[in-house]
Amino acid sequence: MFKKLSDVFSNSGYKKSGQKNYRYKTNPDVIDFHLLVNDWENIVGPKLAKNTVPLKNQNKVLTILTNHPAYAQQLSFMENMLREKIIEKHPPFKSFIKKIIFQTSTEYFDNKKQELEETARYHSSETVTKPDFKGKLHPHNPEYKKYLTKFEDEYSFIEDRELKERLVSIAVQRELLK
Repeated sequence: MFKKLSDVFSNSGYKKSGQKNYRYKTNPDVIDFHLLVNDWENIVGPKLAKNTVPLKNQNKVLTILTNHPAYAQQLSFMENMLREKIIEKHPPFKSFIKKIIFQTSTEYFDNKKQELEETARYHSSETVTKPDFKGKLHPHNPEYKKYLTKFEDEYSFIEDRELKERLVSIAVQRELLK
């Protein structure tokens, strides 16, 4: 079945396919996992949201990370109810979540929860101009290359290759951190 080009590349809002409404980035068969992370507090409530976070969804198995074994055990008893609530809030997840498992890692939880929430906010934002991680552009990024070329030209009069490379590197980093 062929899709319209606008359907394939659209990333704005909810699109219709048959009876289902869902949000997708590039492919309507791929669910935006970040929607689940962003809406987690509405699904499980504020107390559970502080102590749990959706970690991944692989092979139709949703993994929930908890910071204490008691939460994992209690939620395992409520697996079906939790799955129904997720599907109620986000119907397309019905075909993407068949089972829910719970992992506990107290040390890993705080870092991973914050990282997942920041990533989800970044991906769900409609007007993102620059990433939140300033100064961490890949060397093949066009913006990085632009600054690199600019400062290599600016420091072309320096003959010492090592000194020139260091000055260019410092100038690029300074520019990216602005």
